[in-house]
Amino acid sequence: MPASEIQRLVYRDKFRSLHKEAFQAWFDQLLIALHPAGDFQAIRETTGDGGMDGYVISEQHVYQAYAPAGKAELSDSKTAAKIRTDFAKAHSTLGGQLRAWTFVHNHPEGKLGKKSAATVAHLKAEHPDVEVFVLDINSLWEKLAILSDAPLTKLFGPSGAVELEATLRSLLTFLDSINDDSDVLKLEEKAKELRDFVASLEMGKFYSKRIGKLVSVHIFGSSLRANPKLECCSGN
Repeated sequence: MPASEIQRLVYRDKFRSLHKEAFQAWFDQLLIALHPAGDFQAIRETTGDGGMDGYVISEQHVYQAYAPAGKAELSDSKTAAKIRTDFAKAHSTLGGQLRAWTFVHNHPEGKLGKKSAATVAHLKAEHPDVEVFVLDINSLWEKLAILSDAPLTKLFGPSGAVELEATLRSLLTFLDSINDDSDVLKLEEKAKELRDFVASLEMGKFYSKRIGKLVSVHIFGSSLRANPKLECCSGN
């Protein structure tokens, strides 16, 4: 069964919220799930990681993640320099036994700048025997989305199909019933009931936050401005 929309949203939330070492630790878990047991090896730092955050033994494939917390560090020039430097380190570390190299970045647009793209092109021209890949939030998910249920559930929580479907149906019925004459206090009560139920599920905090935002945007609108007390149910 392919990944659910809820699991995709959990993935995207983590991808965007984790940085540096936290992102690296999470990324290691993703790569372990993507490869046979024992094939992927996370690299510990002793006197540096040698330009290798992770290594896939069977493919002689190095993964390098770049997920800084600041936007300035994601500038095109700095990203291009990071690509060039890390590739050179990995190539040297493996003594020319590098067959594939993947750079993973967390730029919010999911895109490379022209300098970074040119750097990738130069690397490929200089090392035609090495496959070079770049993964972002979207392309990495394409690889993860085809995993079986067990690893998807372990990484992103259960799809929660039955419970969530019932909740969403209730929410849609609720949304459809809203009109200008609706009782604001009843809306508040129903919104809180839905959020409390969702919060009780596994990964409930995440789901509850998403539904809270949906409620605040589609239901309350001007009512929030008229009645600030409703902010308790808006998920903000």
